[in-house]
Amino acid sequence: MPAAPPLNGAARRRSSGAKFNFTKPPVAMVMPALPRQAGPFPEPPLLTVSQVARRLNVSRCHVSQLIEARSLPAINVGTGAYKFWRIPVAAFEAFLKARVLSQ
Repeated sequence: MPAAPPLNGAARRRSSGAKFNFTKPPVAMVMPALPRQAGPFPEPPLLTVSQVARRLNVSRCHVSQLIEARSLPAINVGTGAYKFWRIPVAAFEAFLKARVLSQ
Protein backbone atom coordinates (compact mmCIF):
# COMPACT_ATOMS: atom_id res chain seq x y z
CA MET A 1 0.00 0.00 0.00
CA PRO A 2 1.44 3.43 -0.95
CA ALA A 3 2.29 5.82 1.84
CA ALA A 4 -0.16 8.67 2.51
CA PRO A 5 1.02 12.13 1.47
CA PRO A 6 2.25 14.33 4.31
CA LEU A 7 -0.40 16.54 5.85
CA ASN A 8 -0.21 20.30 5.50
CA GLY A 9 -0.58 22.55 8.56
CA ALA A 10 -4.38 22.92 8.47
CA ALA A 11 -4.99 19.20 7.93
CA ARG A 12 -2.52 18.33 10.69
CA ARG A 13 -4.36 20.57 13.17
CA ARG A 14 -7.70 19.00 12.25
CA SER A 15 -6.37 15.48 12.57
CA SER A 16 -4.76 16.12 15.96
CA GLY A 17 -8.16 16.48 17.59
CA ALA A 18 -7.53 20.05 18.79
CA LYS A 19 -10.69 21.71 20.09
CA PHE A 20 -11.51 25.39 20.30
CA ASN A 21 -12.04 26.84 23.75
CA PHE A 22 -15.24 28.90 23.72
CA THR A 23 -15.51 29.28 27.49
CA LYS A 24 -13.63 32.58 27.72
CA PRO A 25 -15.32 35.67 26.24
CA PRO A 26 -13.22 37.68 23.77
CA VAL A 27 -11.41 40.67 25.16
CA ALA A 28 -13.03 43.90 23.98
CA MET A 29 -10.95 46.96 23.24
CA VAL A 30 -12.25 50.10 24.86
CA MET A 31 -11.74 53.15 22.70
CA PRO A 32 -11.47 56.54 24.42
CA ALA A 33 -14.36 58.89 23.75
CA LEU A 34 -13.62 61.61 21.21
CA PRO A 35 -14.73 65.17 21.89
CA ARG A 36 -18.00 65.97 20.13
CA GLN A 37 -18.05 68.63 17.47
CA ALA A 38 -20.93 70.84 16.45
CA GLY A 39 -23.46 69.23 14.13
CA PRO A 40 -24.75 65.70 13.85
CA PHE A 41 -21.79 64.35 11.83
CA PRO A 42 -18.32 65.80 12.31
CA GLU A 43 -16.40 66.21 9.08
CA PRO A 44 -13.29 64.04 8.81
CA PRO A 45 -9.99 65.93 8.47
CA LEU A 46 -9.08 63.89 5.37
CA LEU A 47 -11.19 62.97 2.35
CA THR A 48 -10.78 59.94 0.10
CA VAL A 49 -10.56 60.17 -3.68
CA SER A 50 -14.12 58.79 -3.91
CA GLN A 51 -15.47 61.43 -1.53
CA VAL A 52 -13.82 64.24 -3.51
CA ALA A 53 -15.10 62.77 -6.78
CA ARG A 54 -18.66 62.67 -5.41
CA ARG A 55 -18.43 66.28 -4.22
CA LEU A 56 -17.11 67.47 -7.59
CA ASN A 57 -19.42 65.18 -9.59
CA VAL A 58 -16.48 63.76 -11.56
CA SER A 59 -14.84 60.34 -11.81
CA ARG A 60 -12.24 58.99 -9.39
CA CYS A 61 -9.86 58.77 -12.34
CA HIS A 62 -10.18 62.53 -12.91
CA VAL A 63 -9.45 63.26 -9.25
CA SER A 64 -6.37 61.00 -9.45
CA GLN A 65 -5.23 62.91 -12.53
CA LEU A 66 -5.61 66.20 -10.64
CA ILE A 67 -3.49 64.76 -7.83
CA GLU A 68 -0.81 63.44 -10.19
CA ALA A 69 -0.71 66.84 -11.96
CA ARG A 70 -0.27 68.44 -8.51
CA SER A 71 -3.35 70.62 -9.02
CA LEU A 72 -5.00 69.08 -5.97
CA PRO A 73 -2.77 68.66 -2.90
CA ALA A 74 -2.95 65.15 -1.42
CA ILE A 75 -1.17 62.84 0.99
CA ASN A 76 -0.07 59.37 -0.11
CA VAL A 77 -0.79 56.97 2.75
CA GLY A 78 -0.01 53.86 0.68
CA THR A 79 3.09 51.72 0.82
CA GLY A 80 5.28 50.71 -2.09
CA ALA A 81 3.35 50.34 -5.33
CA TYR A 82 -0.02 51.03 -3.67
CA LYS A 83 -1.17 54.64 -3.74
CA PHE A 84 -3.91 55.48 -1.29
CA TRP A 85 -4.48 59.21 -1.52
CA ARG A 86 -6.10 61.34 1.17
CA ILE A 87 -7.01 64.96 0.54
CA PRO A 88 -7.05 67.39 3.50
CA VAL A 89 -10.37 69.24 3.78
CA ALA A 90 -8.61 72.61 3.92
CA ALA A 91 -6.70 71.81 0.70
CA PHE A 92 -9.92 70.73 -1.01
CA GLU A 93 -11.69 73.96 0.00
CA ALA A 94 -8.71 76.02 -1.22
CA PHE A 95 -8.80 74.08 -4.50
CA LEU A 96 -12.47 75.01 -4.93
CA LYS A 97 -11.95 78.67 -4.02
CA ALA A 98 -9.12 78.98 -6.54
CA ARG A 99 -11.41 77.77 -9.33
CA VAL A 100 -14.47 79.89 -8.61
CA LEU A 101 -15.06 82.37 -11.41
CA SER A 102 -15.68 85.88 -10.18
CA GLN A 103 -18.73 87.58 -11.61
